[in-house]
Amino acid sequence: MKKNFVRVLCAILGIFAIFITGTTITSANELDGTDIVTAVKEGIQENKIDFNLERKLSDVQQDLLSIIKEKNGKEFETQLEGEYFRILEAIESGNLLISDSDEKNIMYSEFSSIYLTRIASILPVNPTDEEVAEILQEKEVLLERTFNDIRTENIALILSTEDAPKARMARAAFNVTNATKYARDWWNRRNVLFPLYESDCTNFASQIAFYGGKPLRNSPNASGMTWTHTAGVTASSPWKLAHNFMVFWTADGYSTRQFSTKNEAQGYVREGDFIGYFKKNTFEISHIAYVSKKSGNTAYITQHTTDRVDTTWNSINTDNYSAFIVLRF
Repeated sequence: MKKNFVRVLCAILGIFAIFITGTTITSANELDGTDIVTAVKEGIQENKIDFNLERKLSDVQQDLLSIIKEKNGKEFETQLEGEYFRILEAIESGNLLISDSDEKNIMYSEFSSIYLTRIASILPVNPTDEEVAEILQEKEVLLERTFNDIRTENIALILSTEDAPKARMARAAFNVTNATKYARDWWNRRNVLFPLYESDCTNFASQIAFYGGKPLRNSPNASGMTWTHTAGVTASSPWKLAHNFMVFWTADGYSTRQFSTKNEAQGYVREGDFIGYFKKNTFEISHIAYVSKKSGNTAYITQHTTDRVDTTWNSINTDNYSAFIVLRF
């Protein structure tokens, strides 16, 4: 009788232990976010769309230009002007709402992300006439596309990393102290050893990674892209474009975890991490910031474009972004 009682008690305790362990593991996984490939697959299944993705980008830009002219009396001939980019940055972040319709404001924000990422991020400061001509041609090609075209391309790039080798380099290969020192030294300056772009956040993030010990990569990794630059002249797309930056390092086997809220991401990040800002309708990663400090549950951000140093992340408006992706070397 005693033996049977002991067996039953042990079985009950065993089940209880499994239940507790399972709960703990689940909570830990939630705290660690979701790997970016899984998050994208879940996003595709949920298929939450806030506006018509079949709209051409050229039509949306024409709407924006008309509204800006009507409200501010401003006209932009080439749409490569720095003032135009600053307006788009305000629209992207949600600091500037130009419509009474939530649907349209979301659409304008997503357009701004795409345009800044794919045009402002490749436009050199003080470009030559030849460079301007190349960017104008790139702009015309981009504007002929629809939001859905961009979405399809972004999804394909992220999912292409699924079968990438996971032979990740040791974290010791990334020197957080050196990376943070560079970030703080250059937060409001531009290093002439590197190219300089109108929208400079990812270019600066790449410089931080480089000074943290990441060597230039002149040969493609599993993403099919390189991570490199020609001193002061030009750079590969993962060096200067936020989306491709995250895709490149994911394909290299590094951890890229997605969080649906800033609070969740903030609990996970630590100094030395990079944060990508994510738009759910087009799956566009449109901004990269560096975590230069962590105190308690508060992350501090250093970045370019809107130049910041050790700025509390909570003080930065991120309401227009759907999720946050954390890269950890």
